[in-house]
Amino acid sequence: MILTSFYSCILLTDGYKKFQTFDEYKLEGVSNNENLEYPFVYVKKDIDSITVIISNDIKNKIHYVNKGEYWYSITKDQLKRSNIYKSATIP
Repeated sequence: MILTSFYSCILLTDGYKKFQTFDEYKLEGVSNNENLEYPFVYVKKDIDSITVIISNDIKNKIHYVNKGEYWYSITKDQLKRSNIYKSATIP
């Protein structure tokens, strides 16, 4: 419990904001009121990316990246696997 609170404080100082949920269609956090129920999400918006962290699984992040006319999402595990495929060569 204390460790989770510690991580929550670090996340909030890094530009993350708390929301009840994240709307993937609008790409924005959604809050019904000021009293958030657990689990909730942390959302950080940058110029060309959005990072979402679910409060009960703070080790996993979902990254949304702007590629011009569209956005796509990728998780840390997917990124690791895509690097493996890019390094493979076809004879």
